Amino acid sequence: GIFCEEIEYDDVEYCALEGSASAIIIFNEHRRIIRIPEKIKDKTGNEYVVDEFDIDDLYKVEQLHLPKTIKRVNGFAFERGSKVDIRFLGTPSVCFENGIFYSQDKKSLQNTKLADIGSEYSVEEGVEVIEIDAFQDCKQLRVLNLPSSIKKICVAFDGCTSLEVVNIYAKATDIIWDNIDRDDEEVDILPEHIKINYI
Repeated sequence: GIFCEEIEYDDVEYCALEGSASAIIIFNEHRRIIRIPEKIKDKTGNEYVVDEFDIDDLYKVEQLHLPKTIKRVNGFAFERGSKVDIRFLGTPSVCFENGIFYSQDKKSLQNTKLADIGSEYSVEEGVEVIEIDAFQDCKQLRVLNLPSSIKKICVAFDGCTSLEVVNIYAKATDIIWDNIDRDDEEVDILPEHIKINYI
């Protein structure tokens, strides 16, 4: 496997590799405001652009400032931190609407942790990819509607204990089911009892 360099900067640990860095851990559980910088440096002066956010436990953080360089908010992020106020420093490279993180072009749905996902949810038309862990732990979600634009569905539904039906408004032959999880293991994307309707 490829190992990244771990860099600690201002109470946050980053995983840095080949010029890019991902924020992965907060060390100080009393911080109310966290500012993620655009760039960090290691001890030898190598610079890394912070383009990913993957912190799952934000403890008591009330306000999170993300740099314009963030291109991806991983689905696992914000697992414990649903009351966080998100602020962007500059024009963001991700799209954040109604508590959901998308890629900038809104073709990829990355994270729903800060959204109010009820018993039925319809993904917006135009979204092509449901990323890994995007709907993780949406425990109330019973019916999920996916648009005709959908092309790829990743391992995104772990902990969706109430999910019963997935309606897909596209042809079965147009969908790629990517069953590789965060740990690079093959897993079931949806349990067998979930009904999939192609409409």
